[in-house]
Amino acid sequence: TTGALCDEGVVVMENLKAPQPARAGENVQLHCLWSVRYSGGNNGLLHKRGKGFSQVKWWKDGHQLFKIDSNKEKTDYRLPGVDIITKKSDSKMVTLRAVSRSSEGQYVCEVMGEGPTFRTTNATVNLTVAEVPQAAEVTGVRPVYRTGE
Repeated sequence: TTGALCDEGVVVMENLKAPQPARAGENVQLHCLWSVRYSGGNNGLLHKRGKGFSQVKWWKDGHQLFKIDSNKEKTDYRLPGVDIITKKSDSKMVTLRAVSRSSEGQYVCEVMGEGPTFRTTNATVNLTVAEVPQAAEVTGVRPVYRTGE
């Protein structure tokens, strides 16, 4: 029938990416790749309605870290060892400032669909931070040595 309402969109998790390993002191972006798939309506055609999600939450080692809702309102829960750059974070990505060994852990991206059912999906990635040593400086050497020295 014409004008039939489409079914509720289903949030599909595609991938969660983090640099492996991340370098200590650098900003790091964790990418949560998800989409919303709709079906129903006229002749089974795909339709898009609303924003497709109600909120996206980020977790680190079981503790909520960051949240953004469909109105783009952001909440930073400020966990030790993790400094989020909220201006560079959105519903598909969170940016961590100057990561360190205490930033390491298991990160989860959780996406909640629209109502009325608010179906949820998530993905997990481990973040490892490598501390790259500074170049060593050799001191106390001469440019030339003679035999026997």
